[in-house]
Amino acid sequence: MKRLVTTTLATALLATITLTTAPYAEAQKKAVESSSETVFKPRLPFGYGKLGVNAKQRANIYTIQKRYHPQLEDLRKQLEELEAKRDKEIEDILTADQKAKLKKYHESKKKD
Repeated sequence: MKRLVTTTLATALLATITLTTAPYAEAQKKAVESSSETVFKPRLPFGYGKLGVNAKQRANIYTIQKRYHPQLEDLRKQLEELEAKRDKEIEDILTADQKAKLKKYHESKKKD
C-alpha cells in the first residue's frame, strides 16, 4: 500500500512538473530558433574537463569565450554569406538543363 501511494505521488509530481514547465521550454526553444544569432552557451574546450580546472579558471575561460562570441558569430555569418555567393556563381555557370537536373537531385536527397 505504501509503495502504491509513493508511486502515485511520484507520478503526480512528475506530471505536474512536466505540464508546468513544458510551455516555458517550448517558448524558449522557439525564441532561440527565431533568433538570428546563437545564444552564448559556455563550455569548456575539449579535454579541459579532465585537467581539474578549478572554479576560478572555469569562470575566466567562460569570460574569454563570451568576449569573443559576438566576433565569432559575425565571422560565421560572413562565411555563410560568402559561401552562398560562391555557390550562386558556380550554379550560374550551369545550363538550364543542368540546373533542372541538379534541382531534381537535391529534391530526391531531401526525401531520403
